Amino acid sequence: MAKYVAILDLGTNTFHLLVVRELPDLGFEVVERLQAAVKLGEGGMMNNLITEGGIKRGLQTIEKVKRVLNRYPGAAFIAIGTSMLREATNSDSFIARAEEVLDAEIRVISGDKEAEYIAHGVRQAVAFEKKPALIMDIGGGSVEFIIANDTDIFWKRSYETGAARLKEKFSLKAPVSKQQVELICKFLDDELGELFEKTKEYNIDTLAGAAGSFETLAQVDRIRYGLVDIPVTHAIDMEHFQAIYNKILSSTHKEIIEIPGMVAFRADMISAALITTDYVVRKAGIKTMIFSDYSMKEGVLYVELHKRLHH
Repeated sequence: MAKYVAILDLGTNTFHLLVVRELPDLGFEVVERLQAAVKLGEGGMMNNLITEGGIKRGLQTIEKVKRVLNRYPGAAFIAIGTSMLREATNSDSFIARAEEVLDAEIRVISGDKEAEYIAHGVRQAVAFEKKPALIMDIGGGSVEFIIANDTDIFWKRSYETGAARLKEKFSLKAPVSKQQVELICKFLDDELGELFEKTKEYNIDTLAGAAGSFETLAQVDRIRYGLVDIPVTHAIDMEHFQAIYNKILSSTHKEIIEIPGMVAFRADMISAALITTDYVVRKAGIKTMIFSDYSMKEGVLYVELHKRLHH
C-alpha cells in the first residue's frame, strides 16, 4: 500500500498543497499539487486583519484542499500557517473554521521555524558547497533570509517585508516610479541592517531564491532567453535579471501579465518582489543567483520523512 504525505502551506498570498508518494531512502514522487492565489492579507496588511474577502477566499480554497485530500485516505497531513496567520488579530477564528473543514490541526509557526524549513527545502534542490550562500524566500507577508552551506545553518531571520505588505504600504502601481523604488529602498535600509552585517561576515556572493516570485523570474528568464528547463533549479544570469527587472518595473499591469512566462496572479506582487531582490543583490554584492523550486513545504516534507524513517 503506497504511503502518501500531504503538506499544506497557508501563505499570506498563496495557499499551496503538495501531495507525494513516499519512496525508499527519503525519496518521494509528487502525485498532486494545488496552488491558489488566496490573497489572505489583501486590504488588511497594514492593520493586521484578515478581511471578509480574505476569509471567504481562504475557506473556499480550504474546501478544494479537502476534496483533494479525500482522494488520499490515510495520508499523513501537515498544515502550516505563516506570516498573515502569525500577525492577524483575527487569525484564530479563521484557523478554527479552516480546521473544522480539514478535520486537522493547522500549525502556525514562527518566522524562525519557517526560515529553517526553507533552508531544508532549498538544500534538496540546489547543490550547496562548503562556502555559505544566502537563501531568500519572498512571501506575501514576510521575507525569510538564511545563511547556510551544505551542512549547516549559520544565521536565519524572518522580516515582515513581504511583497504584499510592501505593495500595500507604498500603494505600488505599475509602472513603478523611481520615487517609489527609492522609498522602498529607504524602508529596507531601516529594516534589514542585520542582514548585511551577516552577509559581510560570511563573505556571501551567492543568492539562492526560493519558489514564489523567483519561480516566475526563472520562467520569464527561460522563455525570454530560450534556456533549457532543468528540474527543480535554474541559474539566473545577473545581466538577465537586470534586464527583466527593468522591463517589469517600466511596464503597465497589462504589459506585465502579457510577458511570456508571467503567472497572472503573481503580476500584482512581482514589482515589489523584484525591488527587494535587486536591493539585496546590490547591498550584499551578489555575483551568482540560483532559483530553487523547493522551499518551505519541501523542507517540512524532508523533516517529516526523516522523522518517519527513524520511528
